[in-house]
Amino acid sequence: MPIAHLAQHRPMKARAANKRDHNDLGGIRRSVLRSFQRLFDEHLHDSTTPPAANMPSEVSDIKQFIEICRRKDAQSARVKKNKKVNNIKFKVRCSRNVYTLVLKDTDKAEKLKQSLPPGLTISDVGKKNPKGRHAAA
Repeated sequence: MPIAHLAQHRPMKARAANKRDHNDLGGIRRSVLRSFQRLFDEHLHDSTTPPAANMPSEVSDIKQFIEICRRKDAQSARVKKNKKVNNIKFKVRCSRNVYTLVLKDTDKAEKLKQSLPPGLTISDVGKKNPKGRHAAA
């Protein structure tokens, strides 16, 4: 029998042992993947972790939005009126995030606009002109 064929004709026990070793490696891989998945899930649901940089987040409470506007890192605010949907969006740019508040009541929106801090630069965003750029306010 040639030497090349000896590898194919191993005893049955040797083949089973090799297969078991391979499965053990797979088990190790699976356990490592599970532990990484667990760590990743814990990191996602941890309330102390800061959100990703420059990600927008929506705020539903007006008082919370005013507190965000009063923070030191609040740089500017934009007010966008959408007449089709009849809502007004307030967006505040902070150092890390953009916070958005959507209001449907125009009276509340006017009161909120008046109560924003005076040090915050507020710009009204109008409709886009045909070239796709915002019209000057």
